[in-house]
Amino acid sequence: MKRKIIQLPVLLCVMLCQSACTDKQPDVDEFYTQKGGFDFARIPLIKPYEAVVPATGNEYWLIHSVTDTLLFSIPGVKQLSVSDNKMIFVHGVNTAINYQNVKEGWFVLMPAKNLVKAFLKHENYLNWLHDHGIEKEPHLIDPDNIYRYFKNHDTIDWQEINKRR
Repeated sequence: MKRKIIQLPVLLCVMLCQSACTDKQPDVDEFYTQKGGFDFARIPLIKPYEAVVPATGNEYWLIHSVTDTLLFSIPGVKQLSVSDNKMIFVHGVNTAINYQNVKEGWFVLMPAKNLVKAFLKHENYLNWLHDHGIEKEPHLIDPDNIYRYFKNHDTIDWQEINKRR
């Protein structure tokens, strides 16, 4: 009987500790925590956009929407970043703009407005940024570096990643 009385508080303590450890981020959307599958790596950007790369060793990432209502993709992603004001900036090589293959392109995605801007020339990209109040060109990061960070964290803290550059 004495043994059962001692085991009960120990069991309750273990259960409380376990629930405290598993409830760290109860309000985080699963979209922002999934890291990929056995055959691909994944970086969540701003829902519904994600960057993926197959595990076969393809050197460039692909950004696409995970919804059926917005069919869009950016192949050949070389660098990207997500800003505090919920914009995604992308530089791609051997990519596509308006369904045409191009050697290089720059993209701005604004998920809240369902807006995607694509530029063939870096100068046009910079002018668009300036016209929209972004005076300094965003620092873009290799997706492999972002994924290495994400593998070791529950979610991506873009402010922390942008500080690491």
